[in-house]
Amino acid sequence: MIELSHQMYNKMPVYPGDPPFLMEVIKKHQKDGYLLYKFMGNMHTGTHLDAPYHFHPHGRKISDLKLVELIKTALIIDVKSKKIKSKHLKSVEEDEIIIFRTKWSLKWDKEEYFSENPYLSHECADQIVEMKIRGIGIDSPSIDTPGNMDNHFKLLSNDIWIVENLTNLDQINSERFRIYIIPPLFETEASPVRVFADLNNEQ
Repeated sequence: MIELSHQMYNKMPVYPGDPPFLMEVIKKHQKDGYLLYKFMGNMHTGTHLDAPYHFHPHGRKISDLKLVELIKTALIIDVKSKKIKSKHLKSVEEDEIIIFRTKWSLKWDKEEYFSENPYLSHECADQIVEMKIRGIGIDSPSIDTPGNMDNHFKLLSNDIWIVENLTNLDQINSERFRIYIIPPLFETEASPVRVFADLNNEQ
């Protein structure tokens, strides 16, 4: 099993302009006899899943997504340039999840992580829609350039969900593997997720 999610911790990196992620102890063992935390932030913190509802008022929410589409064969596509082009999609098979491995997660907690990230070209986003891919993932903070949301709008409006801020993809040594993307059943536009690869069930 390979963990593909970033750990959630106090004041972890968040997208510029988003509220900080904070965890606070509100009940203590010594005083109250038990421990209780509360947390504050937004649904796009850390490794997270964008549901179609994020950009489409009638799109599916996180709680509408089915496990059968979140647990399946994933194809890793290695990308060495920041601009991911449609030519990278030539080996994708029907009903697979696409995972773009850019190695950008190595810059987690560095200033440039959110400002110079790899992204999809518009042609690549168009091709993903045409191929009727159910969902994609990437080890960077966005599939768009900073300040732009065109690819988000295109994919989510076509019922294609997006996982961002993946990590540890360098530990996967096979082109295809079994992926598990597990969100809580929030009735929201997005959610932090636990994502992992099961290499004992390579596809």
